[in-house]
Amino acid sequence: MPIVTVHMAAENNTEEQKRKLIHDITEAFVKNLGKPADAVTIMLNEVPLENIGKGYKTLKDIRG
Repeated sequence: MPIVTVHMAAENNTEEQKRKLIHDITEAFVKNLGKPADAVTIMLNEVPLENIGKGYKTLKDIRG
């Protein structure tokens, strides 16, 4: 049973965008590895911009 964890910046992604992302990731396992769709688990972790650093700054600071 594949388990995929996606860590991404919380950037006002819509529920529909997240559904599409989950669909596309699942489809990659179905198409490329022959896994049944209901065996694939996707976890989306949206991380607040102030909790992501790049260089010496947070993404919140970078994006203002």
